[in-house]
Formats: sequence, structure tokens, C-alpha cells
Amino acid sequence: MATIGELKRKGEITATKTDLYRVKASDLKIDPNFNIRKPYPEHVEYWRAAIRAGGPIPAVYIRTLAADQMMVVDGQHRVLAHIAEGVEMIAAQEIKGSDAEIIAFMIKSSQGKELTAFERAEAYKRKLDLGETAQEIADSVGRAVADVRNHLMLLEMPWKMRIEIDEGRISYAEALKVFRSHKEDAPTVVAEAFKVAQAEGKEKVTAKHVQAVESSQAKAESDYGNDSQPQPKIKKPFGAAKARRLIEILSSKQPEGGEWLDSFSLFNYSEEEKQEINRLFREAAE
Repeated sequence: MATIGELKRKGEITATKTDLYRVKASDLKIDPNFNIRKPYPEHVEYWRAAIRAGGPIPAVYIRTLAADQMMVVDGQHRVLAHIAEGVEMIAAQEIKGSDAEIIAFMIKSSQGKELTAFERAEAYKRKLDLGETAQEIADSVGRAVADVRNHLMLLEMPWKMRIEIDEGRISYAEALKVFRSHKEDAPTVVAEAFKVAQAEGKEKVTAKHVQAVESSQAKAESDYGNDSQPQPKIKKPFGAAKARRLIEILSSKQPEGGEWLDSFSLFNYSEEEKQEINRLFREAAE
């Protein structure tokens, strides 16, 4: 049986040799601050089962930091699975490039667990911080500029909304629509929409549930501003002329010596004066 090398030499096939290494899994460094994917125990279990079944395990990608330091760029779950299963050696391929290029590689990797919306957003942000424009980021990962901008907007959301997305209560695309429309009120809208969804026996908010909440809010605002609703009574100002008249009447019965009594009494006033005083007091209180 011919080998790949023999077939290549005969010109019967086109093949490229890659630098694949066998390294100790325990020697590989996993940096949670650099790796854009979070470690998921269930994904580690998936690869452990694959190892036990003897299935093919793709090589992990590593980046050499120093003579004795190799950092995992892609494949942290496979590395953790090898260590957990007591399998000492793991296939690895070295990758070189700038930080921005390495991040782009991690984003595009099809071997690792699919990125969550926020993992992708954080990766885009890191490339942005390294000086790349939205267009350059999009070109490097094979996505549209709108995709880059939409994911970056996720990082502006309140934490309550991020939790709703992470827990699967609303898609990141629908959450973006709500956030654009309602800004700081978006978490309240999503929470109310989730109640509507639960009332229907659903566990995920859709556009229909959001629209139901928005319609309810619009109706409440309309009812509040409707002319048929009782309007607050506008208080008439108690004018200066009335104030002077009240002082004038009260002062007319000032006790001798110029000192006011501790308690006020209408005893010394005529019936006509009493009626006018009461009327002025009522108008002042209205």
C-alpha cells in the first residue's frame, strides 16, 4: 500500500505536511484571561467520552511563549479531558502571529465549542482595543461589519439583560432590538415580556411578547393623558391684595401694648368681619 509521501512524489496527489507535535497535556498552560471561550464542564465530559471511545481527537493549537511555556490557543476542553482521563500525551500544532491574529483564529475555530454572543463580543472588543477598526475586525473573522457592531453593542447592555441572554430567556438579536428602543428601561421590558411568555407556557421571549408589553405600556400612557380622565385642580393664586386685606382686618383688633395673644380668636370681630376673615382663609387654603 502506497503512503501519502509516495503518492505525492509521483504527482498523483497534492498534500502538505504540517508540523504536528505530541506534547504532555499537563505541560500546556490555559490562560482564562486570553482564551476567549470559558471552560464548560459538560464540554470537557464530551471529550472525555470521545477519548474513552477511542474516537479521533483533533489536535489542539498552542502558542509558544517561552522555552518552557506553551499556551493553549484552541482546545482547552480537550486538554482538560486528557488530563482528567490520565492520558499523558496530546496532539498539538503550533500557531504563530500577533495577538490580534491569534484572537481572530480563536474566533474562527470550528473545533472549539461554539462561541456565545458575549464571548464573541468580548473577542471583538479585544481586537478593537488592539487598534483594529470594525471593518478590519469583520474582514479578519469573515463576518459583516454590522455583526461586529451589534456584538459590541451587547457590552453596553445592563447586567440584568446580559443575564437574561446568557440564561436563554431571550436571543441576543431580540435583546438588541429592545435595548435600542428602550435603553435603560430595556431590562424592565424584557422582564415583563418574560412574564407574558410564561403565561403562554413558554420559557423564551420572542418579538410577539415584547410587542404585547409595548402595547400595554402605550395604552397605559394614553389612558393617563386622556382628557376624559379627572384632571388635577389648578390652585388659584392668593393675590397680594387679599393678603393685605386679611392683615388689615386682623390688625384692627390688635391688643393694647402691641403684643398679639398666644391664641387667635374671632371674639372681638363683627359678624361681617368674621365672614370676610373666614372667606379669605378658605381662599388661601384652596
